Amino acid sequence: PESACFTNSVDTSTITVSISQDFSQVSESQVFNLIHTCLAQTLNLPVTIYDVDHASLVLSSFNGVVSEVTDPISYDLVLSSKPLADVDVTIASQDTALVLSSPSSVRFTPENWNVPQTINVDAVDGGVAGDGATSKRVLLQHSGSSADPNYDDAEISIVPVSSFQVLWYLPASPKVVLSVKTLSIVEGDNVVSTAKYTVTLDTQPSSNVGISISCAENEELQISPNSLTFTSSNWDEPQTVTVTQPQDFKYTGLSTEYTLAHAVLEGSDSLYQVNSFWPQTTVTVTLFDTDHPQVLLSTHSGFVTESSQNTTYTMQLSSIPSGPVTVDISVSNPSLVNVNPSSLVFASDTWNEAQTITVSAVVSDEPLSDDLLSATAILSHSATSSDVFYNGGNAQFFPQEFYLVRRYESIQDSPCVSGTYRNGFECTSCPAGFQCDNPSTPPDPCPLGYFAVGGQSTCTACPQGYMCPSPLSNDMIACLDGYYSELGQSTCTRCPAGVSCPSTETANSVACIAGTYSSGGQTGCTPCPAGKQCPDTSGDSISDCELGTYSETGFSSCLPCPAGFACTATDRAPLESEKCTPGTYTLSQGGASSCTPCPPGFECPITDSESVSPCADGEFATGSAASCTPCPQGMSCSVTLGTISSCSAGYYSEEGKSACSPCPPGYACQTPTQLPVICDAGTYARNSAQSICEVCDAGYKCPTNIPDHRPCS
Repeated sequence: PESACFTNSVDTSTITVSISQDFSQVSESQVFNLIHTCLAQTLNLPVTIYDVDHASLVLSSFNGVVSEVTDPISYDLVLSSKPLADVDVTIASQDTALVLSSPSSVRFTPENWNVPQTINVDAVDGGVAGDGATSKRVLLQHSGSSADPNYDDAEISIVPVSSFQVLWYLPASPKVVLSVKTLSIVEGDNVVSTAKYTVTLDTQPSSNVGISISCAENEELQISPNSLTFTSSNWDEPQTVTVTQPQDFKYTGLSTEYTLAHAVLEGSDSLYQVNSFWPQTTVTVTLFDTDHPQVLLSTHSGFVTESSQNTTYTMQLSSIPSGPVTVDISVSNPSLVNVNPSSLVFASDTWNEAQTITVSAVVSDEPLSDDLLSATAILSHSATSSDVFYNGGNAQFFPQEFYLVRRYESIQDSPCVSGTYRNGFECTSCPAGFQCDNPSTPPDPCPLGYFAVGGQSTCTACPQGYMCPSPLSNDMIACLDGYYSELGQSTCTRCPAGVSCPSTETANSVACIAGTYSSGGQTGCTPCPAGKQCPDTSGDSISDCELGTYSETGFSSCLPCPAGFACTATDRAPLESEKCTPGTYTLSQGGASSCTPCPPGFECPITDSESVSPCADGEFATGSAASCTPCPQGMSCSVTLGTISSCSAGYYSEEGKSACSPCPPGYACQTPTQLPVICDAGTYARNSAQSICEVCDAGYKCPTNIPDHRPCS
């Protein structure tokens, strides 16, 4: 009460001092004096009041994960106490290249300080972390500006967390899929000279994607087409690229490697601008040169007689020389035959013009010996040039370096042996690249995959595990690992995608099992890497596991994170330490990268269920609660907000009650934690919600439990 009446010196009276919560922060504490006056005596009693209305921002809980492929997230802001002036709160992202908030600032006034204002947070389209990371925690900083000093702070206090972070992650980028890493082609325009591969996309684009293909090292390499366009309708249809090398008659070596470069054209779908190609950006082309430098002789033998029977043959080069080539012809026995001309010159512009050599018999009055029907002369050829391939011992003559001349006094006829053929009156050795199984008929060319070095009755099949690009020689090239050839093949065949080819000598392949893949040209299947999924064994559709799923090495698909766990990594199963704690949960079907805090006003006793139970009337939970708590005596509890506050003066509550009740008339509620106390005789409480009983006025009587005083009768 505000006054007390004493009838003797041993009487006592209890005085209760309380103050209602005003939700305004004035200072940490203030001191007031209670002035007591009795019989002209004054006594001051100091009372210290501690302010519980600390100025801070109150944030609602939320799932702080954003990416370009997920919806924006949001949270609510309110002030914890009523400000003395307007408060401007600024929300600043630590990394504006990845995460932005909207709005970036809000204003609270003394009238709307406790009305929640919603902040939306979203990932920046096309955002890329500066360090190349695929995920990053971005701090959202909140600062206050106000004429109220309690809210004028560069880093305002935040409840319930001291730091407020958003997890940003980069979604798996779509890929331009190349069907091969390497190609082999043979120079020329025949079937074996053409190599092909395909290009496709693994994800439907929102706009067109253009691809350019080029080879900076070899401008004569023909790429058709050299640009591709994929749309939202044909993105998954493979487009074929054909690579050929026209015969240029210039020898650069047995084989040369060139690089096909692929690039996404400017203006294409932005999602295809980063890390766009799989398995790599380039295709390596191995070109086998068929322009082997040779001096070509039209034939390797002939015959002459003294009776004006001459023989001729021609000579030309097989490839363009880098400098003039001089070929000299010498005769082993000049007394038998003459040669005209005995020296020829081939220039870079006349290299393929055949020059004729005439061989004639030297007329002699002396007959050959009686025991000889004919005599033989050998024409030897040698070349000199600044082109190293046509100089001295490096120069190769085809079909051979020597030309044999049989000199007769008269025409002789004899049967030809196997490996030769009848050429007029001579038996001629079968040329390279031909077979002579019947000496009486002209030579037959060797088919593809076969060769003959000259003088053969049958062509030789290219052995297993090798390629034989030229039928003119036995220069065999071993197949690379991941390629194979069977008997009689001119080229090596690339092992198809989805299988492995452990041997280069047979087409027998081994199918890849689930969880492994082969993109082609492999001797073994590759296990699917951890953190990725390989739905098919060709490797065309390999993709990263999304956040909240995982795979280990050899998995064909990504598994959802088990219910009750948060999967922070995609390349392993969740750890025991990643199990959700009571008061948090993940969806019952799993697939979460973080545990969700139980919302205010609910209890979450089970961590592997999305079912959260609301608190019953008279209970409360402030958030992240495993169970609800009964509302304490003397307090009011908001079930929906999960907040509690003390009952005001004149009000009370019992334990387990959510609302404060006004003290009834005739009773006083001195403290919120006490139940109503009936007014003593001589006092009264006329109204409800009184914290003290008033002293009965003079001329009135106040019986016990009577709400109002009554006049004395």
